[in-house]
Amino acid sequence: MSCDFQDVLKTLFIEAEKNGGLEYIFTLLRVTGITCSKDPLIELEPILNDQELTLPAKDPTVQSCLFNGIEESLDILGNLLNCSVGQAYKHCFFRSLYNGAFPNIIKPSVEQMLKELQNRATQKSNPGIVDLLSQSSLATLFNIEASKSTEHQVSPKLFLQTLIGLYKSERLKFKDRPLFYKLPRFEVLKLMVNDVEGLYGFRLYFSNGSSAHFMRLADSTDVLNISFDRESELGSV
Repeated sequence: MSCDFQDVLKTLFIEAEKNGGLEYIFTLLRVTGITCSKDPLIELEPILNDQELTLPAKDPTVQSCLFNGIEESLDILGNLLNCSVGQAYKHCFFRSLYNGAFPNIIKPSVEQMLKELQNRATQKSNPGIVDLLSQSSLATLFNIEASKSTEHQVSPKLFLQTLIGLYKSERLKFKDRPLFYKLPRFEVLKLMVNDVEGLYGFRLYFSNGSSAHFMRLADSTDVLNISFDRESELGSV
């Protein structure tokens, strides 16, 4: 099973890069607005790697890190699905499932996000992802009653570790790729790469002399001249 679901995820990354273009770069960087908090994936990894931690977790801080990390991971998966069929990147993939208004926003449950992704994968004719999501049992990380896995289920820890591992590997690939790309309308894209994360940002130069940029750091993001529309898609860069 582990080999099968890794192959499904690897294939999704390949298709997303092939058909996503610039949207694939946005997906790998998880482009968003300015933040001053630690990357949810960085906070999630030590929890997943903690062999002594009993899940479902009872500690509210651990639960919060788990939820934020899972939402971020599923955001990546949703945007990879979009890229695989040439659709736009969404900085908040599950925005349509949010309720309430700031500062009293109620986020969807893990089950709701999984159902939304399964529906999207079905619409995009990707039965491999549909099947994988039905077997990943992510809700068991929170729900004691649901934590009785079967031999047909993929460990939620292994699923998340594999997805994050592949995601990090994709960013590292850009260490050996060109940094400058010509875009339509006489724009130039410069990818920002380092030895640790690989791809960590971009600068976009416009023909009128202005520019935009995004950088994802371990504890913040640096953003200039980037905005989003009501559908959570990049409205202008």
